[in-house]
Amino acid sequence: MRVPRYFQYSMIPVTLDREALGIRRFQIRLSRWGCKNRPFFHLIVTKTSFPVRKRWETIEKVGTLDPFANENGEKLVSLNIERLNHYIAHGVLLSTPVAMLLGMAGLLPQHPSSYRMAWRNRHELKAQKRLNELDTLLGGNESEKEEA
Repeated sequence: MRVPRYFQYSMIPVTLDREALGIRRFQIRLSRWGCKNRPFFHLIVTKTSFPVRKRWETIEKVGTLDPFANENGEKLVSLNIERLNHYIAHGVLLSTPVAMLLGMAGLLPQHPSSYRMAWRNRHELKAQKRLNELDTLLGGNESEKEEA
């Protein structure tokens, strides 16, 4: 069964008419800042009616994300958990990257895309190990042939 594209993990009961209440007017997104080869992201609350990225009107900044690892190998994330819980409780939409980030932070259940990405990474790692083993086997045989 396919999950609808508009499906979000919200805390509001299904019986409420969210559209009539005007709750779905806002979305939490990642807004890119920083330089050309050094991105830095802000988690912002915006209206969903702004289709063009340059015209996103920021209502509130609720966190930041630095995707590059520092000297300790850590990716830095800062979240205003109180405000995020407030917006999630009121049924604000979450973009997929934000839902994945909040799932990894433990505020929401893991997003299905996180499971897919982990599965792909595991299989790529297995394939890389197999290639390395084949290279060592073939490399060892070639060196024996050259010595003989």
